[in-house]
Amino acid sequence: MQKQVLLIHGGGGEEDFKADALLADSLRKNLGESFTVHYPFLEDDESSPDFGRINQIHEALSSLTGEIILVDILWVLL
Repeated sequence: MQKQVLLIHGGGGEEDFKADALLADSLRKNLGESFTVHYPFLEDDESSPDFGRINQIHEALSSLTGEIILVDILWVLL
C-alpha cells in the first residue's frame, strides 16, 4: 500500500498555493511511486478565527487511509 503524504500549504491566496506547488511536485518526483502526495487548496474563510483551516485539514485527513505523513509549509518573514 502506498504511503499517503498530505502537504498543507502555508495559507494565503491562490498565488501562494501555486508557489508552494513546486514543493509538492518536488516531493512527488523525489519520493517516487511508493508515496502519494496530496496537496489540497485551503481557502481562506475570513469569518473564522482560524480561517477555516481546522475543518479543511480535518476533511483532507479524513479522506485518506493507511499511513499518513503530514507536512506543513510555514513561511516566516523576518
